[in-house]
Amino acid sequence: MSNSEPSAIVLQIILCICGSYTSFDSSMLPHCGDFAVSLSRGGAVLPLAFGDILAKLEEQKTELLLQIERWTPEMLNYRPTPAEWSVLEMLDHIVRTEIAILSAARSRLTNPHPIGLADKLRTAFLQKVFASDRKVKVPVSARQVLPGSALQLEDIRRRWNDSRQELNSFLSHTNSEQLSKGLFRHPVGGWMGMQQMLEFFSVHLIHHHYQLDRIARATSNQT
Repeated sequence: MSNSEPSAIVLQIILCICGSYTSFDSSMLPHCGDFAVSLSRGGAVLPLAFGDILAKLEEQKTELLLQIERWTPEMLNYRPTPAEWSVLEMLDHIVRTEIAILSAARSRLTNPHPIGLADKLRTAFLQKVFASDRKVKVPVSARQVLPGSALQLEDIRRRWNDSRQELNSFLSHTNSEQLSKGLFRHPVGGWMGMQQMLEFFSVHLIHHHYQLDRIARATSNQT
């Protein structure tokens, strides 16, 4: 089965999982305001301007960091259970994910991959999952984005700012035709162009904002 021509069975399964929808509305993305993804009748993604979504990503980052601004070191390192991440581990994972995806896109720039209908459906499914508070495990093939150790908030903040600056530089020095091709393959979401990658960054932050809320409730129960 080719990537661009999924079988009828696969399409039925994906559409069933996704609820047979053709578009998201902004109410599905509670932490992201007017950010939304739409699929046209032909399956093509209707892109938002990079400037708009980059601004939205910065707003999300600022909002998340402000929420923990007055947290003590004990709160930042608190794990609700031994199997769950602390806030610092969660933030480190977010930064590692954005860095890894941008690195993959750079590497693929000279040899992009076509984005087929199956990829678009898989990406839609991935975004629906991440827009919810459903817990998701990091795929085995993406172990490089697992959090490190001896984490410090200021170091994470610095690396996040640096990675966003690199992202802006990459976008400003790459033409739109290149950016529309498949530059990154998510283990679940399939091949993505830059628009889909930025949308994933945003919905990834939404997903972890739910996690932050859970940790905040758990820490308040400890006091």
